[in-house]
Amino acid sequence: MIGAKVQRYGKIAVLSYQLINYGDNDIPLNRWNTTAVYRRTDAGWKVVHSHFSYTQPELSEPRA
Repeated sequence: MIGAKVQRYGKIAVLSYQLINYGDNDIPLNRWNTTAVYRRTDAGWKVVHSHFSYTQPELSEPRA
């Protein structure tokens, strides 16, 4: 979990962060932007929605 940020609005909270999946030899496989929305209930915080999307790769300079 990289750069985790929580924003709370009463009984609703939004968690956003970046995630990197690693494979053999600690090689990064996928990079994700992640968001989870939580709602506070009598039983505690429950996830009501989550979203994962690929992080765009860094763009290189165009070749001349």
